[in-house]
Order: sequence, then C-alpha cells, then structure tokens
Amino acid sequence: MTTAETVYQILTKEGGYRPLGKPIRIGSQVFDFTHVLVAGVRANDLVIVIELTGASEDAQVTRLVLAFTRALDVLGSKRSVTAVLASGQADNDLVNSISRVCRVLPVGAPSGSTRQTRLIEFTKS
Repeated sequence: MTTAETVYQILTKEGGYRPLGKPIRIGSQVFDFTHVLVAGVRANDLVIVIELTGASEDAQVTRLVLAFTRALDVLGSKRSVTAVLASGQADNDLVNSISRVCRVLPVGAPSGSTRQTRLIEFTKS
C-alpha cells in the first residue's frame, strides 16, 4: 500500500473524512488529485492528497494547487484546504509555493514498523 493510500485510509476510517469523486470539478475546471476528501458535518476542511512520483514536476504540482485554490476562492468557498504530499520527498520550493494558499503536510514515504503511527500523528498535527 502506498503512502497516499495509507493517508486515505487514516483520514476516512479514523478522521471521519469522506472521499469526493474523481476528478473533481470546480466551476468549469477539472482537477485530478490522487485523493480529495472533505471533513464531516461540522468542519469545512478539504484535503487533497498528492502522490509525488518521479514523474511529478514541482512546477506542475504548484500550478495545479494554485489553480485549485483560486477556483475555490472565485466561487466563494469557505473551505480550508490542506495538501498532503505523499510518497516522494517534497522540494522546499514546492512546499513554500503552495503554503501561501493552503496548509501543507509533506509526509514523504515513512517506512518501518512505526509507519502507520507516524502518519496518524502527522495527519492530526
């Protein structure tokens, strides 16, 4: 199971988040993230999980997140956005660029017997 899948499982089973269909449409724009989840009834949180791979280019990920948050803003959304960067090592420039428009959790690809525990702690921070 990939780190992105583990994060998805934690958020849906323990965090009370529910998945949105893929790809997600905001206005006339279509966005395709690894996972998009929305918080339960009381919260306005929206989580996008992005699996960073060797094919992921920082500039492309930055443009996608900036366009997504801008589309939400144009429609007057009150949802706060959290981007979880999973599997690959997030570049500092990428984190700094998108942290201007959303909360960023660069979880990377933890391994070993404490992997699940570390991801749970990270997603609750």
